[in-house]
Amino acid sequence: MMRKKNKKSSFSALTVVGFSIFLVFLLAYVGVKIEQVKTGYEISENKKIEEGLMKDKQTYIAELMKLKSPDRLEVSAKRLGFKLPTHEDVVYVERATLVGKRR
Repeated sequence: MMRKKNKKSSFSALTVVGFSIFLVFLLAYVGVKIEQVKTGYEISENKKIEEGLMKDKQTYIAELMKLKSPDRLEVSAKRLGFKLPTHEDVVYVERATLVGKRR
């Protein structure tokens, strides 16, 4: 009869150890999956932020082009009192020749 108790206790201990190992692997798998889902949500959120920033960038580029447009600059210059140069306002400078080594 002692043999039967040893077999039952060794079978029971082996079952508990096997189940424990299975449970540890199962918990590790679930933990990895949870982290994977969290990372996926972070990636989605970052993509939304990136899309918003790209739209802002396009808006700012369009605004910059509008501010740099020649028509707008001409209006601003007239408002500030600038005028187009006349023929008398233009000064021509002759090209100077340097003596010595060229750099």
